[in-house]
Amino acid sequence: MMLTEKNVQPFDPLAPELLPNRYRLNGPFELLHLGVRNEDSSAISIFLTNTTGAYYATLPLDEIVLRKDYQASGGLHTHEDYEFMLVVEGEIYQNIDCLRHYYPRGGCCIVSPEIPHSEEYNEDTNARLLFLKLSRDYVDSLLGISHYFAEEDTEAYRRCAGFFSSPAPYLDFIPRKDFIWQETEVHSLFEKMAELLTAPPASASLEVSLLIHKILMTLFDRSLYGNTPVPPGTEEETRLFLDIRRYMEDLPGKCTRADLEARFHFSGDYLYKVVKNHSGLSIHDYSMRICMKKAADLLRSTDLNVNEIAEML
Repeated sequence: MMLTEKNVQPFDPLAPELLPNRYRLNGPFELLHLGVRNEDSSAISIFLTNTTGAYYATLPLDEIVLRKDYQASGGLHTHEDYEFMLVVEGEIYQNIDCLRHYYPRGGCCIVSPEIPHSEEYNEDTNARLLFLKLSRDYVDSLLGISHYFAEEDTEAYRRCAGFFSSPAPYLDFIPRKDFIWQETEVHSLFEKMAELLTAPPASASLEVSLLIHKILMTLFDRSLYGNTPVPPGTEEETRLFLDIRRYMEDLPGKCTRADLEARFHFSGDYLYKVVKNHSGLSIHDYSMRICMKKAADLLRSTDLNVNEIAEML
């Protein structure tokens, strides 16, 4: 792929609107190539393509990990959209709402909208990652296309549609074939998409949609990838957990089981199960984690001392 100054522009990935704790997708889809290398010094390179153009940046890794908003959030962020992550080289750990996951080369996962998560980047990280982000409306339109042939009703399509209509917070994709197959069959699809987005032809929208559809059908093909979804419970439980998290974030201090029982009118045992299933932590530990984030943020952003913050929280 030929990249020129005409169609690829630099951008500032540290701009507040581009790196808040809640990311907003610019358009229906976006492809991001991210490289973290530790050679002479730790650096992160970013190549982003979407419907507005193609952009690149390279910067020291510590400029991201030392950001106040990044630290205050524990490194976790959320998206309004679905996010696929594919490990092209190296390995990476990802935290998905307090659960730590390991992805070697070839590993892949999808994280649903509004699920707190973050990849772990540090001075020991050497990895290349691909991120494909899809808006909810775009996924609905892509999977909602009318089918006129019986052959289109495949198991992969049904499994794909089933995930996107479920409250599952994330899904892992474990390759059943070797990495050479992934390079020739899967990586090439992402490369074609980058080419289309960087220099879009007259049929770019249709061609990108076909590529994304093929990527989805490949990932959800049981003969090519195994899937290990987290037991999500019901959609109502997911909504309840998000309400619990917001309630904890709004409290001035720690939250107890009794507080949740009084607020949500469910038994403490049930509320414990909901928090544990979605965060991996007990009510006490999850509340403590949120409280410590508040304390860290106040230490960085105010002149209050430790005793004053402790009294507030």
